Amino acid sequence: MEPYKSRGESKIASLLDSYKIPFLYEKETLLEDDFKLKIWYPNFYLPDFKVYVEYFGIMNNLGYSAMTDHKIQVFRENKLDLVSVFPEQFNQLENQILGRIDQILTTRATEFRRKIESRSAPLAAHITSEPPQN
Repeated sequence: MEPYKSRGESKIASLLDSYKIPFLYEKETLLEDDFKLKIWYPNFYLPDFKVYVEYFGIMNNLGYSAMTDHKIQVFRENKLDLVSVFPEQFNQLENQILGRIDQILTTRATEFRRKIESRSAPLAAHITSEPPQN
């Protein structure tokens, strides 16, 4: 028996495996939701990148759509990076997942550089300034 709950999750796992991207399936994750700590089990956690991947596989269901929107919002509020995957994206699954991971990592690197530059700017200005004259 396959360990995944849907064909969509199975396809995502196969893609991650094909790129040798380690993942944890349904890793217990503590999140704040509606001002309460709750344990969730996101589909995939990619520990090398600290990114979650969620497959939202039910289409044309208002209740499921509301739950999907809520989940995405909770990840955002908890400052966790999420790659959301929907069935209509399967023809471009590789681009969807790998492209979004690349985007997340690029954003992190840019934010890191900004922090370093803002802290080092006063130091750099001090080092390059003319020596005091007597």
